[in-house]
Amino acid sequence: MYLLPEYEGPASQQEVLEGWVRDEAFWPKDRTLGLFQEWFEIQMCSIVQDLDIDEPLELA
Repeated sequence: MYLLPEYEGPASQQEVLEGWVRDEAFWPKDRTLGLFQEWFEIQMCSIVQDLDIDEPLELA
């Protein structure tokens, strides 16, 4: 399991999508939490790797 940096909104989402597919015709039109949950399987995991080197997660 990997933690990724938080995205700051639609502009950041577009940058990620452009990294995968440049043609916007192939992008999902309705980018919602519901669509995310439909496309991806969400599981609880106890082992996590933080990939945000600028602001690493710290244990409380």
